[in-house]
Amino acid sequence: MRQCMPSGSICCNGECANLLNCTRHCGVCSKRCGSDRTCCGGLCTNTKTPIFNCSRCGIVCLAGSNCCSGSCVNAPLGSATTAHASLWSVLNESQPLIYPI
Repeated sequence: MRQCMPSGSICCNGECANLLNCTRHCGVCSKRCGSDRTCCGGLCTNTKTPIFNCSRCGIVCLAGSNCCSGSCVNAPLGSATTAHASLWSVLNESQPLIYPI
């Protein structure tokens, strides 16, 4: 059996992969993320819209802002629909809801 380095990597179809961030083996061996997705914590994620992975994995938009095209932006006053749309996109991607402290 092939040893993979660094630690945290496993052998998937003859190549070493970190299942937490490899777009060819996201979460499990051979699970590919689409061209518009990034592997964040083992889940294929769209980093252009979710408020919990804005532009790249782990970037959380502050309260009162939303992720728009990969950047955290302030939501216009009274734009509850913008916040709901961002939350809906997160829920549709089956990501766990993790709130910053």
